[in-house]
Amino acid sequence: MPKQCKLPLNTPTRQRLEMELDEAERKAHSNLSKYKFHNFGYWAAIWVHLNRAGGFNRPNPFIDYVLLARKKGGASDAKGKHEQQAQAVSSTEE
Repeated sequence: MPKQCKLPLNTPTRQRLEMELDEAERKAHSNLSKYKFHNFGYWAAIWVHLNRAGGFNRPNPFIDYVLLARKKGGASDAKGKHEQQAQAVSSTEE
């Protein structure tokens, strides 16, 4: 069973955190729709932080974008280096 938010239900603090979480998601999507990629990243990061800090464990609403970016060639290894660049370097060394 997933860990739930430790704050009791219907407390003002939990309700405010949930409102802030919903607002961050809405603002992230709004900024992405306006090609404001930097602002999208800001609000997506706020959403992730609030989700973790509040212990809500909601599924990430931005996962579809991440999977699409990986499919389009933006996959990276654990160190953040793009796989295509690493493959290009290894093929030129041979």
